[in-house]
Formats: sequence, C-alpha cells, structure tokens
Amino acid sequence: MEQETLEYIDGYRSSCKYHCNGNVNIILSVPHGGSLMPDNVPDRTKEVYIHLLNTNNSFHDAEHCKINVIKDIRTDEFTENVINELNKIGNLKPFIIIGKWHRKKVDFNREILEGTLNNPEAISAYKNYHMNLNDAINQVNHLFGKGLLIDIHGHAQGNYSMIGYMLSSNQLNQNDLSDPSFKTSIESLCKSNRNESIRGQTSFGSIFERHELGVAYPSLANPKPGSRVFFHGGYIIQNYSSKINAIQIELPYDIRTGRNKRMNAQNFAQVIVEYMKINNLLDLKLKYYELMIQMDLHDKNYFDVCQHYKHYYETPRIKQDQEKMKQALKHVVLYLTLSPYNNEQSDFLHRLFLDKNLEEIPKYKDLLQRFKTQELIHWKDVLKNFENELKNGTKDDLATTVFAKTDDGNKCWDDFKIRVVEHNMRIMAKYYTRVRTQKMADLLDLTKDEAEQFLSNLVSNKTINAKIDRLQDIVTFQQKQSPQEILNEWSVNLNSLMTIINKTCHLINKEETVHAVRT
Repeated sequence: MEQETLEYIDGYRSSCKYHCNGNVNIILSVPHGGSLMPDNVPDRTKEVYIHLLNTNNSFHDAEHCKINVIKDIRTDEFTENVINELNKIGNLKPFIIIGKWHRKKVDFNREILEGTLNNPEAISAYKNYHMNLNDAINQVNHLFGKGLLIDIHGHAQGNYSMIGYMLSSNQLNQNDLSDPSFKTSIESLCKSNRNESIRGQTSFGSIFERHELGVAYPSLANPKPGSRVFFHGGYIIQNYSSKINAIQIELPYDIRTGRNKRMNAQNFAQVIVEYMKINNLLDLKLKYYELMIQMDLHDKNYFDVCQHYKHYYETPRIKQDQEKMKQALKHVVLYLTLSPYNNEQSDFLHRLFLDKNLEEIPKYKDLLQRFKTQELIHWKDVLKNFENELKNGTKDDLATTVFAKTDDGNKCWDDFKIRVVEHNMRIMAKYYTRVRTQKMADLLDLTKDEAEQFLSNLVSNKTINAKIDRLQDIVTFQQKQSPQEILNEWSVNLNSLMTIINKTCHLINKEETVHAVRT
C-alpha cells in the first residue's frame, strides 16, 4: 500500500479517522472496515438487542431480529488505495470517514440503538462518526453547492457488485422506474430520466462495468438483480440522501482483496471521476465562478470580477495547487487595481494585502503596495518596473491574460492607466489645497487638457472635491462641508482659542505676582 499522504483527525478513542480538508465535492464513508476491539465495550448481540426492544416496548420478531457483526474485509485498505489514485488523477482529495472499531463493538451504518445497544462508549464513538460525516456534508454543500457521498461496503453473496440507490430488488426488477412513489438517494440527478440515471448508459453501474470491474446491478447490461441477494442502501444512505446525493457500493471479495486490487482501486477512482463529470458534479463552484467572470468581464465590472476570482482562489482545490493558486491570486490583484476607487474597494485592498500567499508573487505584491501607500505612482516607473512582467511574464512565472495582446487586453491596460491617474489625483487632493494646472499635469505625466478631463470626471463621480480657476490657471482642492461640520469645526477652533487665552492670562498674572513680590 502506498504511503498515506493525507492528514487524518483521530475520532473518539480511535473509533474512526476523518480527513476534513477535502478539495473536491466527494465524500467516502467506510463504516464496516474496522478491526479495533476495545475491551471495555461489550460485543453487540442479538439477545441484548431483543431485550432493549422489549424494554422500549418496540414490536419485534425474534426470528428475524438480527445483529450483523461481520467485518467488511479490507474495505478500508481498498478505499485508501482509491484515495491515492484520486490524488494522482488530478490532486483530488475527497473528504473521508473510515471506521476503525470492529463491527462487533459498534455499527455506524445502523440507527443508534441497534448500532450501539445503548453502551455509553459505543454511543460516543457512533456520534463522533456521524458528527464527522455531517461536517463533511456541510463543508461540501457550503464550498461546492452539491456533491456525492459514496458509502463503501463489502459482501460475500457472489462475484457481482451492488449499487444501492435505496431502490429494493423488487423495484429494480420492474421495467419502468419512473413511478413517482419510488424515492432514490440521487433524486436531484434523476429529474430528467430516472431509468437512465439508475441503469442507463450514464449510470454508476454502467460506468463501473465499462472500467472492467465486473458485473454490477443495476446497469445497462445488467438492469435487474432478479432473485439475487441485493443490498439497496443502509442507514447512512437513507439518513443523509436528503442533504447530498448518496450511493452505497457493495463490492465482492475479489475486487477488494484479489491480485488485481490495486488496478481495481485505480479503475474505481476513474469511475467516480467519470460519474461526477457526466452528472456535472465535479468542480461546480469553479464552473459557476468561471461563468460569472465571463459575464462581468463582458460588462467591464472589474470589482465583481475581482470578487469572483477571490472566491475561485479560495476554493480548496485551487489553493492546494501552487500554480493555479498563484494565477488566481494574480487575477485578484490585477482586477482589484482595475476597479474604480470606493470604500469597498479600499477595504478589500487592505484585507487582501494581509494574504501571506502574496509573498509567492512579489511583483504583484509590490504593485498592490503602490496603490495602498498614500504616495504618487509615476506612470514612467510603472512602465519600467511592471509592464513587461504584467504583460509577458517571465520564464518561471507566467503572466495572466488580463493584459494580453488583444483588444480586450489593450482596453484593460488603458483602464489600468486611468486607475493610476485617479489614484494620483486622490493623493494630490490630500496634500494640496491649491496647485497650478500645469504643475498638476506634470505630476500626472499628462497633458494639461488630459489632466483637466480626469479631474472633471473625478469631481463628477464625487471622488474628490475641486474647482478650477481658469483665469489664474489654479486648481483648488476643497472638502465640501455640511453646516453641522462647519459649526463643529468652528466650535473646536473657538475652544482652542479660549484655551490659549486662558494660558496667556495665567502667565501674565504669574509674572505680575512675581514682580509685585520683588518690589
């Protein structure tokens, strides 16, 4: 078995292990592969279960009341091989919950009474497993919108696999599955054609068979299990299918433990990825933001594009890929600098500057620093220090497509120059009260007419307050004040004046007193 590359959180008394930092909307659950047998937890037995049912006044048939304590051999090992293969395919790291206690002590795939027989230690382990599973589902729904839970089991009923969607063998043996009374665990994927989703060309079972993993029920080639034993889905699938698409997989012994178990794990990983792609489940969040970016770029809504790229950048799968992370962060920086100035843009800039990953792209961090600092940005310095890297990149650090040699790229570069000028105008308004128009134009690296045009636009947008005296050729920067602000300023000035007068009077009285004593 390959060395484990993922970090797991150990569950209650090592009853399970949980990988909570997934970067893809896949959850793998393995409840019956554990081997640990804690001494202070009694074995689950049929007699105790019947006694508890009698105590709770629950109806039961003693002959059909069963407690299954058989371990699903090597389902944990097989699943970890699948995880390694998913990682190889595209750095895919699913959320994982693997039971480590033996099924004799706790059954995570039953309701709590049957699964724990009311033993306090077993209850704590059981609740911890399902707490982790709930956490994984909530993370997937929050980060990706929707995903897929696969509950992996093993069986010894024959050399075939069972794909459980909560449809019984009697239901699957029917020709038509469109009966509205049939409820599946992948209902959101069955809206267009339930027959196709369950046993058609795009069903999990059909993809499973195409990847040479043997016979699977249901599938296109084997749509009906007939009289064979068929497990349609246990407690985990039934309990969580209302929150996420869920499938229970029952694998035969040979797939899990045979000579080709490593190849089977590789094929099974490919089945998962193909099924996710066919059903548009893989990278839903990324696709959504890619579409939003295209739409807002069309309308030149740069700040919205910046925010979309920020969400894209924060997606776990992107953050864990160094090159994709750097490219996404570069786009965030560039579209932020292209965004018109306002309070929201300024706040976003200061928060983004705290991101430690900016150290990986120092030139872009330097650019962000220029816009953050209350100093003029000289356009000639921008051309000298940034133009080549922003447009062409370097051998080891590729450029973005923001300033590509296209009409859109040239338009973005022109807009970038406008943002630099607007930044400089705002800085001048902070430090100058009056300045000659020609001096202002020289500081901005613009002609006099261009400087006046930029100034007019900023005044119209209420970014700054200024007036131009054309006779004297002077620009006056002034902050328009409300009557209340004027009164407050007058009051402060008056208080300062009275304080100075009081101090002066005190010093005069002191000098007169000293002079009187001496005489």
